[in-house]
Amino acid sequence: MATNKKPEENVGACGRACFACRWFERGLCLGCPAENTRLPAEEQCVIFRCARRKGAKTCLWCEEMPCNLRKELTASYCPVYDKNRSKFKDYLEQTKKRK
Repeated sequence: MATNKKPEENVGACGRACFACRWFERGLCLGCPAENTRLPAEEQCVIFRCARRKGAKTCLWCEEMPCNLRKELTASYCPVYDKNRSKFKDYLEQTKKRK
């Protein structure tokens, strides 16, 4: 799925490049800002909430970077990915069946 947005507009609050993600590219994920704003606050990514609370688009622009919150999370942390995992799995199974 093509997007008219510039790559830097599709960077997660944690700094992950949504535009480089295969799920985002295939239209199965809308990216960090769009996915998180659709969720109730308690289900939003803790990094997304923190960045918004501090007025930063991403952690990379935060004056407190690096912080304990970032240090405690693994590199693979992404609640949007976790929330959409079953959708991704279904997509992969359908793709295999077509081959």
